[in-house]
Amino acid sequence: MLRDRGVSPTKSRSPHRLKRLSFFCVVFSLAASIFLFALDNTIVTDVQGNVILSLGGIEKLPWISVAFTLGSFSTILSWRQLYCYFDNKWLFISAVVLFEAGSAVCGAAPTLDALIVGRAICGIGGIGCYIGTMNMISALTNEVERPIYLASIGLLWGSGTVLGPIIGGVFADSSATCRWAFYINFCVGGAAAPVYLFLLPSVTPPAIEDLRFTVRVKRLDIIGVIIDMGASATLIMAISFGGGVYAWNSGQIIALFVCTGVLWIAFVLQQRFSLFTSPQNRLFPITLLKSRDMNILFAQMASIQNVVFIPIYFIPIYFQFAKGFTALDGGIQLLPSAFLLVFAIMLNGAMMANALLYTIGLETGKAQIYGQVGGITIALTLSNTIFLNRSTDRVATILPETARATIQQAILGSGSAFFNNLSLREREQVLTAIIKSIADTYILAITAAAFCLVLSLFMKRERLFGGSTPPTIGL
Repeated sequence: MLRDRGVSPTKSRSPHRLKRLSFFCVVFSLAASIFLFALDNTIVTDVQGNVILSLGGIEKLPWISVAFTLGSFSTILSWRQLYCYFDNKWLFISAVVLFEAGSAVCGAAPTLDALIVGRAICGIGGIGCYIGTMNMISALTNEVERPIYLASIGLLWGSGTVLGPIIGGVFADSSATCRWAFYINFCVGGAAAPVYLFLLPSVTPPAIEDLRFTVRVKRLDIIGVIIDMGASATLIMAISFGGGVYAWNSGQIIALFVCTGVLWIAFVLQQRFSLFTSPQNRLFPITLLKSRDMNILFAQMASIQNVVFIPIYFIPIYFQFAKGFTALDGGIQLLPSAFLLVFAIMLNGAMMANALLYTIGLETGKAQIYGQVGGITIALTLSNTIFLNRSTDRVATILPETARATIQQAILGSGSAFFNNLSLREREQVLTAIIKSIADTYILAITAAAFCLVLSLFMKRERLFGGSTPPTIGL
């Protein structure tokens, strides 16, 4: 069959081929980690109201979702470099341990601050699992198999993203409480643990196999890591806190924007001139910037996350406000979107299966990961900020004598005592204001979709079929 596809058995053989049952268990377990990572991105959509009612801190509402993607976004480059220098198996297991530890903190959190810390830890571990899975799948498959398995990973990512609010709604409306939305990770992680420990093969990049551990550590761009994390964190904090926690013109927000600007400039200069590192060991893969197609792909991946995540995040909230649905029923309204998303992924995979063999290159995975996770972070941060700020401002106009902190309780819908204590006329006005604020978040999705369409016109046009055997993909 390999000969029929034009690939010789020798070239198609994977250096880490496992027995069929072991291979299935490994791939299934790796896929489970991707599913949980995607699930955790959106599972808080339907449980955040219960979390706020239980732990308080409505002004920190954006952090429940943003902390997760912030942890992911600020450590992508760090994980990428670690996977380039150390055994991928044990790095992946470390990422799983971090993810599970963060889930434990979230499930047992006595305060909202503790839950936010746990969400950030989950994000750090989750992106490590994601990059590790992509690397392990690439090492365990050949050129013919790889596109199929990577497309399946994309399907699982989409399924986990859409099912998050539904599963969250199940826990929010059940006696199990919303804490099990985080504890559920232990069930899947525990079942997969033996596979990770005993069946997952060790994979070390060939170029550094003979290097001592201390030499590998010295090659890490530690200064770049510190600056990158600081720049990412201050950027997200400035956007998230603006308007909700502090006024946009307050000293705190201005200081955050100034700080993130300085740090990003410092990061660019440090990477450009290889300060405290070498050109070969820089944290950011500068080669990405030299390819027009990679830059366009990055921008498209970042933009498309707005189109996907904003509806997923706000559709359940809309139905809870506008229709009085429970958290579970609100999540179920996502099913039509889920079917369309899965169908689109499958259709795209069928149309592009062969083309993928000729378009996947060394840098493609990096651009997709940076764009995808970065896009999710920006989409959730901006949309949450718009929703919270616009709804608060509108309700403040309706209830001018009510404190801003009290007004923000209205976004909890029918479960909020404050909302239920309003008169019928006031409740209608507040409800209308909140729904208008939800609609405002879709401006981002519409703009992002239009931007993606324009960018597609500038993608390189070339024949995808024919030519030499494609290169293997790496991260």
